[in-house]
Amino acid sequence: GEGQVNEVNWGNPDSLGVYRDKTVETEIRQAFDAYSNKDFYIGVGTYLSNLRIGLGFMRETMGLTYTDPDNNFTYNFIYEDIDNDSLGFQDTINCAGDNVYGSTENEIILSGWLDKERLALGMDVRYRMLSYTDEAFILGDEAYYDYAEHPDQDYTKAASIDSSMMSESGSRISLTLKAFYDYNDYAQGRYYFGFHTQSTNYKDDAMAYNWTGREEIYDDYTYDTTNTWTYYDGGHSSMGFRVGTKQLFEVSDRFKLGFGFFWSRASYDDSTSARDTSVISQVHDDTTAFDTLFDYNETTWESETWSTLREGSANVFTIPVGVEFNLTETFVFRLGAQHEITKNNITTTHVLDDWQPWITKRETYFETIYTYEDPSAMPDSTEEISKETIPATNYYYGVGWRVTDNFQLDLMGFNDLTDMTNWRLSATFHFD
Repeated sequence: GEGQVNEVNWGNPDSLGVYRDKTVETEIRQAFDAYSNKDFYIGVGTYLSNLRIGLGFMRETMGLTYTDPDNNFTYNFIYEDIDNDSLGFQDTINCAGDNVYGSTENEIILSGWLDKERLALGMDVRYRMLSYTDEAFILGDEAYYDYAEHPDQDYTKAASIDSSMMSESGSRISLTLKAFYDYNDYAQGRYYFGFHTQSTNYKDDAMAYNWTGREEIYDDYTYDTTNTWTYYDGGHSSMGFRVGTKQLFEVSDRFKLGFGFFWSRASYDDSTSARDTSVISQVHDDTTAFDTLFDYNETTWESETWSTLREGSANVFTIPVGVEFNLTETFVFRLGAQHEITKNNITTTHVLDDWQPWITKRETYFETIYTYEDPSAMPDSTEEISKETIPATNYYYGVGWRVTDNFQLDLMGFNDLTDMTNWRLSATFHFD
């Protein structure tokens, strides 16, 4: 959406209470997002006596374009001298740009089930290829005039470019073991154990770039620019398991009950590096009759490389509960709740691997001067420890309609009845 704020202030009244100046402030901000996803799945399966085997392939793509209101706005402030019917200083800012996120995941799935009299043993192995992109391109400019009616004198103008391309690729391997046991005709226990390992690394073109330029004209003229490049390397990795159970009961022909408990644990071991290089240039013109004597050009270089190490674990305890009501022979209503407790324990260490103190070179009419940063100003490495416990409870609703013996419709995902974003419609065909 878009929002606008206008504010007018009158001030400096004379002895008769007549205002002699006013300020007008206008601000407009925009916030939008555009989400798209496309999923594809194909699979094949076969029976071999009491053994069921399946092979599948799934492709999931997602795209999100986010227009951040902090980066998409216009601002204008102007002072008006009513007595002299003239404009005073004026400040105008414009900023626009989007953040674009995307992911492509391709997964190969191999599954199998061994059926016994009252027991079914299952296993699936998955290999997922991961590719993520995180890009941004933000443009900004600002103009500040001391005398808005004479924009060619006494002003400051600035412009900026913020861009980034943070691409990662990697893979995930997971193994899940399942055992379904029928206690009797009306009760079943389901038991699960899963393991996964995942790693992603920055691609060779992962970087961020920032440029700012500023021009000032007052008694003298100054123009300076700042260029900063940041190159990223390394990656992220995790490993974990999940164990749990579901207990299902058919209480009556019209009522079913299920509950469970799951514990999952993931450990993280990330190691990334960011190499920053910055170049600042400034041109100063005295603009007087002796301008050549007092002019100078100045350039400053500096760089530093930081490694970020992130280690720790996350434990998640989940308790799902669900009920199913057969309102009629063909219509069913489902209600569920899931309580979850997440315990995070993460240590993040920032280590300075390389540091090049700034060096400034100033060229004047008379000489060239070099200035060096004090080596004692080298920044220190830091360590942060984060421990938190996050409880959450979510509620879910669903309805199902068995249209025929071979066709069923299910509406799922409407835990928030006012938001249809996550609503899902499923159509299932049964072939005898």
